[in-house]
This record gives sequence, C-alpha cells and structure tokens, in this order.
Amino acid sequence: MSVPGISGNGSPGYGYGGVSQSSKDKVGTSVEDKFLAYARKTPAERFREDLLNSMGLTEEGLAAMDPDKRKAVEEEITRRMKEKIEKDSQKQAGFFTDVKA
Repeated sequence: MSVPGISGNGSPGYGYGGVSQSSKDKVGTSVEDKFLAYARKTPAERFREDLLNSMGLTEEGLAAMDPDKRKAVEEEITRRMKEKIEKDSQKQAGFFTDVKA
C-alpha cells in the first residue's frame, strides 16, 4: 500500500516535500537561508546589526554616509557595545552568590 505524495525515493509529491528545489531557487532567499546567515554571525555582528536597525540604518547606508556622520555613528555603536559588555559582565560577577541554598 502506498500513500500519495510520500515515496521512498525522496521525490516530492502531493503534500510531502511539496516545494521542489527548482521552485525554491526561483523564490530567491528562503527563510531557512536568512536564518542560517543570521545564525552564522557572531554575537558582536548580530548586536551591531540590531543597533544599526534601531537607528534606521544598514551597513550599505552607513558606508554611503559622509565621513563625519559615519564616524559619529561608529562611535555611538562602540559606546553602546562597551555598555552592553560592562552590563553583561556585571551580571556574571554575582551569578553564583545569588543562588539560594
């Protein structure tokens, strides 16, 4: 007995594996590709991207800025990164002493 759409040879059917590789390629970047690109970034790269997004900027937009404005934005990013690092390190310092016995 066989179930339509589910075959042992891995071919797409009527509901199982419904998106073929060729149609996935036509769509462009899939959600999976976007997730993997984000997951491959370091925490610092993710934080920088999030900061730029909160400022309404992208890396491309930042690169297109005049040097003085870009320097100011880069300094703000550096300042916020340092603040986050300091805040995170303070949380870690008391981690074991805050545990109840």
